[in-house]
Amino acid sequence: GESAEDDAILICDGCNAYAHQSCYSIQKVPEGDWFCARCQALRATNTLGMDQLSDTHVCALCPSYGGAMWPVCGRLPAGVMQSRWVHAAC
Repeated sequence: GESAEDDAILICDGCNAYAHQSCYSIQKVPEGDWFCARCQALRATNTLGMDQLSDTHVCALCPSYGGAMWPVCGRLPAGVMQSRWVHAAC
């Protein structure tokens, strides 16, 4: 994809997802490794190896796996809160 000079495209070092700096609300391009929100959450829980990240967390709005995603919370009918993920572009 194309990116304006002041709107860099970042590539997640965990799952190789692409995200525009502006779409992912990144004020300053980080030096070194950058991890999308989904990979940050998975790394924090330490439940999977980094090689498995691309196959987890399907988007709640479309049937696709992977890509730059944001966490959202929703209440299930029983009143239980559940975290879900949606693509930044969905």
